Amino acid sequence: MDNATSVTLSGGWAPTFSTQNGDTVLQGSLTISQGTLSVNHLVIR
Repeated sequence: MDNATSVTLSGGWAPTFSTQNGDTVLQGSLTISQGTLSVNHLVIR
């Protein structure tokens, strides 16, 4: 993406996507060069 964009990552969802009852683990790196990132129930290792 070449434009500044706002993105929300929402993890930790139950298999039915009805509730957030835990965390999602992202193993690796996450690089934001432009825009904003909001995260919810996300662990980066």
